[in-house]
Amino acid sequence: MFLLAAACEEGQPTEAAFQDGDTVTEVPAGATAVTYGAIQEATTQVSSIQERERGIISTQVEWEAYWVRFAGSVQPMPPAPTVDFNAERVVTAAMGGRPTGGYGISVPEVRGDPDAIYVVIMETSPGPSCIVTQATTAPALAVRVPADNRPVVFVEETQVLDC
Repeated sequence: MFLLAAACEEGQPTEAAFQDGDTVTEVPAGATAVTYGAIQEATTQVSSIQERERGIISTQVEWEAYWVRFAGSVQPMPPAPTVDFNAERVVTAAMGGRPTGGYGISVPEVRGDPDAIYVVIMETSPGPSCIVTQATTAPALAVRVPADNRPVVFVEETQVLDC
């Protein structure tokens, strides 16, 4: 890992602590809320993404390629939602293929500090007493975050539903 030393001023990071896509166990104390938004059309239970993945998209070409995988077998395929990549990046998360319904993925919060933008990804799964559809699912989502020079870091959380 390449670390970049910086001037030691109060409130300034002393090294490039994170890279896009890193994962941490919790949001650091002192991180403040960052404005973010779900892309309304970009939450689904039936994507064609069969592996668990996280992504950061910075260009229209990357977004359109992801959208094809995200939209899955929907025909006719809807156009990818408009994103202003001069002001925003798209953060994506997919659970991969699941054997039944009852699974879900969400972004309950996005926070930031001078070192990074922290995107909390919550994966939920059905508990043993839950009644779920017997259809396979592949939950996925996409959210907009500010396009600035801070890396996007994922904070992973899981929850088992008690039905």
